[in-house]
Amino acid sequence: MASSSSRGRRYVCGACGATYGYWLGQCQACGAWNRLEEQSDSVAQRFGSVGKKGSGAGAGAGVQGDMDMVTVSQNSAPSEQKRYTCGIDEFDRVCGGGLVTGGVVLVGGAPGIGKSTLMMQLAHGLSRHHKTVYISGEESVEQVAARARRLGCDGAFMVAHANGVHKILHSLEKSKDLRCLILDSVQSFYVEGLESAAGTINQVRAVASVFIEFARSRGICVLFVGHVTKDGGLAGPKLLEHMVDTVLYFEHEFKDHLRVLRVTKNRYGASHELGFFEMTTTGLRQVVDPSLFFLSDHREGVAGCALFPSMEGGRSIVLEIQALVARTSFGLPRRSAIGFDLGRLLMILAVLEAKCGLSFGGHDIYVNVVGGMKVRDAAGDVAVAAAVLSALSGRALPSGVVFCGEIGLSGEIRDVTRTALRLQEAQKRGFRGAFVPEKATKKVKTTAFRFFSLTDVVNMVELLGIMPQKRAGGSRRETPTVTERQT
Repeated sequence: MASSSSRGRRYVCGACGATYGYWLGQCQACGAWNRLEEQSDSVAQRFGSVGKKGSGAGAGAGVQGDMDMVTVSQNSAPSEQKRYTCGIDEFDRVCGGGLVTGGVVLVGGAPGIGKSTLMMQLAHGLSRHHKTVYISGEESVEQVAARARRLGCDGAFMVAHANGVHKILHSLEKSKDLRCLILDSVQSFYVEGLESAAGTINQVRAVASVFIEFARSRGICVLFVGHVTKDGGLAGPKLLEHMVDTVLYFEHEFKDHLRVLRVTKNRYGASHELGFFEMTTTGLRQVVDPSLFFLSDHREGVAGCALFPSMEGGRSIVLEIQALVARTSFGLPRRSAIGFDLGRLLMILAVLEAKCGLSFGGHDIYVNVVGGMKVRDAAGDVAVAAAVLSALSGRALPSGVVFCGEIGLSGEIRDVTRTALRLQEAQKRGFRGAFVPEKATKKVKTTAFRFFSLTDVVNMVELLGIMPQKRAGGSRRETPTVTERQT
């Protein structure tokens, strides 16, 4: 541990943003190792020009004036929130309907996943109606132009290569009708006057601050491309995600050609939406019908397969959950879950053992969500349990049905949200029946489905034809009356 080398210096953690007056090997706030970096407290040196017209180096520091204040009340007229659509419906939907004027979007993703390809196609779509500038800090103009020709992006957007922030702002001052600015990537730019190199915590924070102020003052949309670390988080200070308006992660799922655009923060829309894209030789193509995409290889009559209408953001997607139950060759049985929470799988198995008299102690159990999707929806409990029971018995589940419901620790099957929307998507896919909680059958009014009402896991096991050997208390349970409603 060493003291600060000079007055006005501090050390900032790049993972959580915690500040210290001295250097530490491990951040005491978040536990990250070797993430503290020295930072100057001089505001004038750190930020310099903020891109105001006629401002030189250092302008904006120490500027005095009055703030513009408005009164907000229930009776005040709502201000119109103008949005720019890029022509890519999946991206516009994830952002909440398009890019907001004066908004700043940060897009992160692993190397080679297609971030620059996505930005190029966005620039192409935006330039049809709005003046757009694409600035690359990592590639030359010739390289960017070659990619644009390969992707068929022949729009009227401008392309440039630069790294210095002041140089970029000076050039953009001449573009009076600029509406959208794309910066690829934020780690490659630097603010002149800072001692640290491009990509460091100081520089990333300063670059983001300058362009955010530029976006607010000029009313333009700014899109940053960000790198990710080996841990999967965005590189640079955690404060960067707090500064911007929208944070998007471009993820690579298990299908080699599938890309998922996931929003984790959105000040102007929902923060749980997903956008699906398919990588092709000519760029990214929207996956308009994700359910059809994930069910393209589904086969009926296979043991261990259950279908589940999952809620991903504001829409429902029918996913296939597969389970494999095999006798273990070692003393300790193996449990594995891909795309599903392992702790939740262990809970489901424990409930089935305790309440239904089933034994999984001598079996290895594997659960997989087909297509590489990650199910975070608790409504998938019943589908996972049904797939495991089907694999254990070797019997295929009824064809043309979906499973939906949450399993509690006492064995009850609880109702889930937006059941009507889930079943509407299942009906569109041609399914005719649904195993749903008993309460859901009373709320959903439809004539297209045959409902199998579920009260608890024992009811579900017997309804599927897998009779339990004994109850948790040691006595055999009488077969309950299965509530089956066809409307």
